[in-house]
Amino acid sequence: MTLSILVVELIAVIGSIASLVSLYLFVWPANTPFTFAEGVACAIASCLIVTFGVIRLREYARLKPKTYHTKKAIRDYMYRWISSGERVAVFSRDMTWVDDDDMRELLRRKARKGELILCLPHAIALSTELGRLGTEIHVYPELDFIPSSRFTIINVGRHDSQVAMGRRIGAVHTIQEVAVGHDPLFALADDLVSVISRLDRCR
Repeated sequence: MTLSILVVELIAVIGSIASLVSLYLFVWPANTPFTFAEGVACAIASCLIVTFGVIRLREYARLKPKTYHTKKAIRDYMYRWISSGERVAVFSRDMTWVDDDDMRELLRRKARKGELILCLPHAIALSTELGRLGTEIHVYPELDFIPSSRFTIINVGRHDSQVAMGRRIGAVHTIQEVAVGHDPLFALADDLVSVISRLDRCR
């Protein structure tokens, strides 16, 4: 959900509350109190409207892009993200965020279980090692192309798949999480992994 959509929905919530207040102040006959049933109905409607607004605010806070200012913060995020899923597909330029033993060991464990897919412009020492351990490796040196897209899909091929897509805006690194079926970004990332893997098979 984008900020603009959230604003529109919150305006709708505020409008609904204003309509209820207007009904009471300007439409309801003067000196005519609500019956018990009418009061309960208005209270329930008000609670539902407010609850909807709160739920949408919390959803936006959960899904809005996360920002990171240091390499360690990015590395820690990637460790948590990869650990949280089963089969993982990494589409990267050079995997420079893998710079410590704990991260390497996490990827080795994924490789041994057959839960790791790597898509890279060309082979690197780490991908060669992980390939020997069981990683599905896809490289495309003949394209002479360095991707600007960098993302990691967890739970590949399942109904609960999610992608974390990173990009740099100035000095800040942002990561957006998208679930399958919730945003075209997921379909684009999933298709890109499929295209690269099929290119490899066509060789």
